[in-house]
Amino acid sequence: MREQIKDRGRLEHILSAISNVEKYVKGLTREQFEADQMRTHATCYNIQVIGEASYKLTKEFKNDHP
Repeated sequence: MREQIKDRGRLEHILSAISNVEKYVKGLTREQFEADQMRTHATCYNIQVIGEASYKLTKEFKNDHP
């Protein structure tokens, strides 16, 4: 049960990171995005957060939500 509670926190981190990425890229062309090193790095960091939080979700959660 304790790990299931942690799933909720991990999902909240994922949603927050998704929101950040959406804000960082909104209204930009690919060229503009690639030219902005700080924005590119911030986006990559948030994608990394999504990956790590997803990896740490419990097997039960992953099986229930493929």
